[in-house]
Amino acid sequence: MPNWKRAITFGSLGAATALFLARKKPAAAALAGLGLAVLVLDNRERATSFWRDLPQWLDRTSEIVNSLADLGERLLEHRAARGGHAASF
Repeated sequence: MPNWKRAITFGSLGAATALFLARKKPAAAALAGLGLAVLVLDNRERATSFWRDLPQWLDRTSEIVNSLADLGERLLEHRAARGGHAASF
């Protein structure tokens, strides 16, 4: 990747992170989109592979989140059974 593309990619992603932390979400999304677009244009084969595998990644991520939510519920039930105060998520 040429230096100018690298500068645009990482600069826009860094600025997007700063804007997101400053609660400027629309501007952060725009800059993140710019950085990702430059990254995708430079790595089309990898982007195509990622796009093809995305449904599998999303399914797996959903399974992990559901497992963590179940674990949290069980921990809250255990805490409530021991006489502690159950907090909600």
